[in-house]
Amino acid sequence: MEEKYILKYGFRNVYQAGRITGFQFKFVIPYYRGIYLSCLDEFSVKVDGENFSLNNVSIKIGERIFPWKEVDVAYDVFWTYGDPATVIVSKPGGLETGLHTIELGMFIRKSYIVWTDPEGIYDFVIPPLPKSELPDKDPRYGFQTFSDQLSLVI
Repeated sequence: MEEKYILKYGFRNVYQAGRITGFQFKFVIPYYRGIYLSCLDEFSVKVDGENFSLNNVSIKIGERIFPWKEVDVAYDVFWTYGDPATVIVSKPGGLETGLHTIELGMFIRKSYIVWTDPEGIYDFVIPPLPKSELPDKDPRYGFQTFSDQLSLVI
């Protein structure tokens, strides 16, 4: 049975000072244990075919919100397995009510994976591939993509 990492609840427009400034959705970590937020190396968000710049993306863990540029220095923030995180996307006007296709991609730095071998000690290291060549859901790499359709109700 395929696990659902993008959650069905929590998908809504975000308001600030009475105006819609974007939208949010929730997801859980696609890994069997928790990680520090700084181990989230790559991230992509696409809604209805529109890619969003990471300059417009923030991640919320618990009550703390991190713009994407601050994620790599969030060494003290542990994302516990099973706890949902929230993706907040800045988009003036948000999304219209109705069904939307959400696509999420991420690269998680896993503590036990050897990524480089500058001393040539290991003969089993998989050479890194460009992101465009990484297969979906391949445990040897970390970039995984997920897609789901969610209904936005105002």
